[in-house]
Amino acid sequence: PPQAETLTADEPVTQPTEVVRFLVAPAEPLPVGKTYDLIVDGLPDAGTSTPMPDLKVIALGSTQALQITHVRVSTHPLDKPTVILETSGPIDHETLNTSSVIVDPPVPNLSFFADEHVVRLKGDFDTAQTYRISLGATVKSKTGYPLANPGPHEAAFDGMSSMIVFPQAQFFQRSALGLHVTILQSNCPDAIWRLAKVPLEKLKVVRDRLKEFEKSEEDPFTGQMLGSYQTELLIDALSLALTAEGTLPKVAKNEALYREIRWKPETGSVPTGAYLLETSATLDDGRVVGNRSLLFFNEVVIQHKITADEAVIKVFTMGQSHPVK
Repeated sequence: PPQAETLTADEPVTQPTEVVRFLVAPAEPLPVGKTYDLIVDGLPDAGTSTPMPDLKVIALGSTQALQITHVRVSTHPLDKPTVILETSGPIDHETLNTSSVIVDPPVPNLSFFADEHVVRLKGDFDTAQTYRISLGATVKSKTGYPLANPGPHEAAFDGMSSMIVFPQAQFFQRSALGLHVTILQSNCPDAIWRLAKVPLEKLKVVRDRLKEFEKSEEDPFTGQMLGSYQTELLIDALSLALTAEGTLPKVAKNEALYREIRWKPETGSVPTGAYLLETSATLDDGRVVGNRSLLFFNEVVIQHKITADEAVIKVFTMGQSHPVK
């Protein structure tokens, strides 16, 4: 048969005369609690025009009501407290608004967004408070279904997450000035910090172990933990020689505070080289929270300059800029 053409505002678009797959969708949302089959009949072969010899019946299953299946909270010290609603189907974000998202008691600076099976509410939640969350009748799934259990649902905060946060995985510092690192602690008992020298033969092992905390981050869309790994104290595990240690005071259950770790030898400078800085605290249930970072102490600066004819490398001391020979 001749090809059909559809005119658009730009240029003619030729419709295909044969396909290898097609999609089927209901014109209106199907009623909840019904079982459906998809029946395909009479489709002709594109080459021979021979129709299908038999009916094709595909069992689609039963339609289920959209439901809130789980409610939990997140209290990361670097983010606003968050309530996470998990749903049985993808939520249409356009149906969320200030009238359809109801929080009791009200929360200042509340924002919300839906991504597939998760609705996140962020704001100035009190981390010692229990809230009641409801979604209004206008909230629907992407397929048009309303919520069967709009709420209210309880979201109970129980303090900040117990955590020690380092700003980065490695630092470069001057030997003459000593150790100076700022960290963030939340809901944390008395903690200890330790600094240990890392010999060259163990440097790769330490670098690799620094990456393991990346596996336990939270998925930003589903809110699920990508991994859960107990903190292991590497200074003990790798038998590193201890250089210095100190303590950090506890942080209250609903607080997150910045702490400074400072240390310098009584005489002279920190010997140059690679070091591991590790902090840890033991929670009431026996779990260990902690963090770690590599530090490189030195007193030289390397300057690299490339011209059309040559590459020039200059090495000089930080203190007085004397060249190093």
